[in-house]
Amino acid sequence: MRIITGSARGTTLKTLPGEETRPTAERVKEAMFSAVQFELGDRSVLELFGGCGQLSLEALSRGAESATIVDASRAACEIIKENAVKTKLFDRCRVVCSDWKSFVKGMAGRASYSLLLLDPPYKPGAVDEILSLVIGSGLLTDDAVVIAYASVYGGTENAANVLAAKLSELGVRNVQMYDVSVTPASDIIAECFRWSHLVFASATYNGGIFVTMDELLRDIAAHNLQKRTVAFMENGTWAPVSARQMAAILAPLKNMTVLEQSVAIRSSLTEGQLAEIEALADVIAEGIR
Repeated sequence: MRIITGSARGTTLKTLPGEETRPTAERVKEAMFSAVQFELGDRSVLELFGGCGQLSLEALSRGAESATIVDASRAACEIIKENAVKTKLFDRCRVVCSDWKSFVKGMAGRASYSLLLLDPPYKPGAVDEILSLVIGSGLLTDDAVVIAYASVYGGTENAANVLAAKLSELGVRNVQMYDVSVTPASDIIAECFRWSHLVFASATYNGGIFVTMDELLRDIAAHNLQKRTVAFMENGTWAPVSARQMAAILAPLKNMTVLEQSVAIRSSLTEGQLAEIEALADVIAEGIR
């Protein structure tokens, strides 16, 4: 068992004796990393059922930023630490001796990872159960943008579409758009727990936030979403005020980065407001690169 490539290329890894653990076959590991080899830079890795730690150490060797490796066996955790030292990757590792379910439940809302690695013991339905709990906990995030908009006459929706197009031009590959008047709030909230950057765009309605957007944001606050980058777009014929009110609803949430760049529209886009959207797209894209 060895590291295939990267900074620790060729390093032989120690494994647990016996058949209690079953290290991932090298040909399988090579196929896995061939599929994601250009996606590893700056990734924070979570590996469940760590065994000897070879999947996380391979990812770190290839450029991932950090790795948390979880295994219920104390003997396995000691071997993971030995292998991390041997590969000179220990400073980017965190080894946790815990069963996977306790770890996921305990860390929900307290941490986030952008790559999940797992090769669990064979059991029918195990992978579905693991993925369901990990995704539901909000631990797994990715560098992508959710744009949720509430539009009355179409101006806010148009501005949201322009922002999505600008982000695409800047190389942001994953932009998810949701009309909050059509899409169930539960679906949007689930996406907010998956992705890293959130944009909320709302028309001003009776001096406040459009009703469906107001309800969505209060639901998000009730779910205690954390560690996201957020931006706001507002629209109003006379006095757009929804951005400030949207920000106030999310203000109690912890570790949220609210971008200074915002967009204020008065019914329909002007050249100056197009420039504001371009500036917002630039900041979001820079945060994802």
